[in-house]
Amino acid sequence: LSSLRLALWYASRNNNSLAIADVEGAYLHAVLGGPPTFLTLPAEARPRGWETMENPVVRAKKAIYGLSRSGSDFAIHAKSILGKYGWTNTSSDMSLYSKNHMLLLIYVDDIMIVGPQDRLPRELENLKAGFGINSFQTLDDSTVSSCIKYLGITITSTPTHIELSMERYTRSILEEYCLAIGQPVLRKAKSPGWTDISSVEEATAPGSLAPRAAEFVGKLLWMSRTTRPDITFAVHYLSGLVSKWSVHADKALGRIMQYLFHYPSLGIAYERKTGKPIEQVKIITFVDADHAGQALSTRSTNGYAIYLEDGNIRDLVDWSSKRQSTTALSTAEAELMAMSHGLKMTLAHESFFEEAFGATDQIESIIFCDNQTAIQAVENGYSIRMRHLTKAHRVNLGFIHDVFNCKRRKLLHVPTAENIADIFTKSLSPEPYRNLKSQIVVKLEAQEIE
Repeated sequence: LSSLRLALWYASRNNNSLAIADVEGAYLHAVLGGPPTFLTLPAEARPRGWETMENPVVRAKKAIYGLSRSGSDFAIHAKSILGKYGWTNTSSDMSLYSKNHMLLLIYVDDIMIVGPQDRLPRELENLKAGFGINSFQTLDDSTVSSCIKYLGITITSTPTHIELSMERYTRSILEEYCLAIGQPVLRKAKSPGWTDISSVEEATAPGSLAPRAAEFVGKLLWMSRTTRPDITFAVHYLSGLVSKWSVHADKALGRIMQYLFHYPSLGIAYERKTGKPIEQVKIITFVDADHAGQALSTRSTNGYAIYLEDGNIRDLVDWSSKRQSTTALSTAEAELMAMSHGLKMTLAHESFFEEAFGATDQIESIIFCDNQTAIQAVENGYSIRMRHLTKAHRVNLGFIHDVFNCKRRKLLHVPTAENIADIFTKSLSPEPYRNLKSQIVVKLEAQEIE
């Protein structure tokens, strides 16, 4: 989904236009690969002369919906079609293609294309011919606000911004939740996080919402990965409670819903700009870890936030909250694991710019970390305080050291209070949460599509 936000960020630059379309019966365009698959025909679909046959079957030739490999077969078909028109698949995301400073995304049957206004019409005609598309919905930088929907996200174009919103989706979840608990109105919560456990019984007693836990958490996960980074940590924490849903999990879910009830219209906005050449855009990454923040497992939580900086404007394009797979013995060790996590995604974004725009060895990347010991260990490639590290983690430290042995990459210290990634690692009190939230989401007055 970071590729989607990268494409929308690119649409906000230099008067670029954006168009989307659905490929009708997308999978049926592709030939079904793999071992032969046979289907039983219902009586009304059997040809004349088959009446006497008992349970006749036919071999499936097309990638029909419901088969596990149909998606990959359509992806192969789409790559072949797009290749004929000069589109190249990027290594950073197999669903993202580039061509002559244009971007194309294809998720199942949803296509998005972004590029200069003078080049887009010809490409749209090619796509219509290649995929049998009837028409495209378009957005440009006109003086009239307009909106389209892509993957359930409402994308609104105004003269000054491109906005991403899921307010209608948010309200539908809230309606279901309020119906489930029998309360039409929820009290206000200034932050979504709730990790306090008051008693053993609260952590072990079954929660009343256990039958619908996976449903609610799944919907919240989609929101947190698309347009609502402000609830990412809270939803990440809640997702770890689904398998053993408890009274505490009920409270944690309730806290998120209380927050969303009073802040349903937050989202992401990319300011329209005619900025520097694409090669002069900087990738700014904040990384952080909450050492041993998981009370029961003593695992730490990684967090990162990746921005694209154009002049004095920073646009959030990717973020994450993830529990570490092993237990870190110190804060510095946890920070190094978080740095590795964020650095890998930063390199993927570098790769995107190199492949899509030919910005080879020109994009500058800056990583911000709030732990001086971890920074010193990276600069040296070794730390006597961390001689206990496993081989895998020592290799990881060496990898990070090598990556920063490059003039266009910098590792800098940032005060903890200014580290935006902190919001993705722990449940914060209202005041610091509010300060960091203002740097990742904005209040939108976007239109919503039914």
